[in-house]
Amino acid sequence: PTLGRAEVRGRVGALIEIAAGFHQDLTGRENVFLQGAIMGMPKALIKERFDEIVEFSGVSAFIDTPVKRYSSGMNARLGFAIAAHLSPDVLIIDEVLAVGDFDFQQRAFGRMRTLARSGIPVVVVSHQLDRVAELCTNAILLERGRVRMAGNTSECIQEYLSVERQVTDADSPIFLDEIQVDEAEVASGGRVRVTLTGRVNPDRAVGDEIVAVALRNLQDGRDLSIVTTTVDGLGTAGP
Repeated sequence: PTLGRAEVRGRVGALIEIAAGFHQDLTGRENVFLQGAIMGMPKALIKERFDEIVEFSGVSAFIDTPVKRYSSGMNARLGFAIAAHLSPDVLIIDEVLAVGDFDFQQRAFGRMRTLARSGIPVVVVSHQLDRVAELCTNAILLERGRVRMAGNTSECIQEYLSVERQVTDADSPIFLDEIQVDEAEVASGGRVRVTLTGRVNPDRAVGDEIVAVALRNLQDGRDLSIVTTTVDGLGTAGP
């Protein structure tokens, strides 16, 4: 933005570009103090939480190595660890819950959940619907920069998934005209017949197109089952 005004009261933590303030020629140790200072942490507080930050990041063996020698994942983990121990009055999180390996992702999400439940306002911007469902008590669905829906998290997720189903990729080789489900309610383990009717774009087709049907949980968007037309050698029928 080139115009506008922002009034900030208290400490605002932003987990957006989490390693943006790192100086590549400084060591991990030095960057903890640099990044912490950029985020508004007093030096005494950084010293107090230094060991906890390093242990959380998992890069203790390389803490005195210049970060230019770090992998992108190590940079992200150290940056996340610093920001996650900021103890802000307001926390803004933007698509950073997928950094590092599985173990670190679990610890990172656990930290975010702890902060969210501590009573401070937490704003999460994410397409990870299961994380949104677990972290957020309210949600806002944005479409092209405008608010499409605001309110209950589960209802916003359902609206997001319904909008996603209506979107057709112009570059897709297959255009679906109709989706018909014979049974309205199906018990777990039961059978359901889904009929898909559509057209193949000859300009985009490669000759053996694949159709996939994904079953999602409307509460958190998780994929419950995915079936494709390649199973058992089944191909698309007709042109």
